[in-house]
Parts: sequence; C-alpha cells; structure tokens
Amino acid sequence: MPKKQLTIIITLTILVVLAGVAGFWYVRGHKLTPAPQVVDNIDNQSNQDAQNSNAEANSETPEVVTADIDTSNWQTYRNEQYGFEVKYPREWEDRFNQSQSSDPQFKNLFYRDIWGNTQKEGTEFFDGASIKISIFQDSINIGEFIQKKYAKDYQIEKKLFSNIISYQIIRKASGYDGETIKDSYMKEIFFQYKDSTFKITAYAIGKDYLQFILQLNKLLSSFNVI
Repeated sequence: MPKKQLTIIITLTILVVLAGVAGFWYVRGHKLTPAPQVVDNIDNQSNQDAQNSNAEANSETPEVVTADIDTSNWQTYRNEQYGFEVKYPREWEDRFNQSQSSDPQFKNLFYRDIWGNTQKEGTEFFDGASIKISIFQDSINIGEFIQKKYAKDYQIEKKLFSNIISYQIIRKASGYDGETIKDSYMKEIFFQYKDSTFKITAYAIGKDYLQFILQLNKLLSSFNVI
C-alpha cells in the first residue's frame, strides 16, 4: 500500500476515534431527559379537582386543611359578549387596573386581586392572590401553542373545565431574575369556546399563599359558560 494512502487511512481512523470519544463525553455531560407529555385526565376526572389544593400546589408544600368557603356574599361577573360568568369575593378588586388592558397577544376581560397584610402600594406583587381571564388576540392552534411553550418544562393536564376540554399547567411563579419563588402558585388554563381561545391565570404568592389557593379554587369552580 502506498505510504500516502496509508497515512490518509491512519488519519481518518484517528479522527473517527476522537469524534466517538468526544460524542461519548458530550452525551454523558448532557443527559437528555424526555419532555413532559400531555396527561389526558378527562376520562378519569374527579369532581373534587377544584378542591384538591394540596396536590395542585406540589409535593413540597405543607398540608392544607380544606375548608368549605361561604360564597353567599360573592359577586358575579358576567360577560355576554364572550359567553361566561364567574363569582369572586366581594373584597377582591382590580387594584392593578388590568381588567381592560391588552397587549399584542392577549386581551384581558376580567381581573381581580386580593392583597395580603404585607403588600404595599407601588411595589411588585409579593403578597396576595389574583385571577385573570384573557383571550388570545389572534386565532391559534391551542395544542401546538401548549406544546411549544410549556411541554419542555412542565407537565400538562388535559381536563374538563366547565365541561370544556382544557389544557392546564400548575407551577411555581418566577421572579424578574428568573428564579423560582418558593411561596407561590400559578395555575394556567387554556381552552377554546365559541370563536375565542381563553387563558385563565390563577396566582398566589406570599406566606399565606396556601390559604389563597383555597379561594382561587373555589373561584375557578364557579366559572361557567353561558
């Protein structure tokens, strides 16, 4: 075999071996974990979903004593144009003036919040709870949107919400620095009704966030399409 040809074969062999070694160490240092899948819970859904605060908050949260909440003095918001109504505690207000706000992606239809004892005027929201009902400004494929935005990092549940198929994500909130906020809770619900795609965001933060979750779940359970 000519010396030049032998040199080429040896060089190629060395390059293949080096590529294999480099690939091995890259995969070892970057273990791939499968993306969470959409969990379809429609067939086995329990009527107690809206009351199960303990499981929803996640396994790290302490136990919450589930209590019946009196809604006899709650107010009702009704939107004839988009076909829904929801009850909320009388003391909940729109302190951040978000009810009629919008951005290029979402149009807000309803917003209410409650402040905790340590929340201060003019600061970021760090103690309290809020509920926001929005619709997408443009028509979207909700399944594709959920997969693209959430499937990589969160478990998505496919559940009935007001007898409509919905996608639901439960997670901790993140601060402006991107760090997870321990004493927090966020539940996002996406569904399509008539000609609109809805997003409902339930949010609680602060030392009493577990108690706020009870109110949020009761509030969500009062949501009805009309």
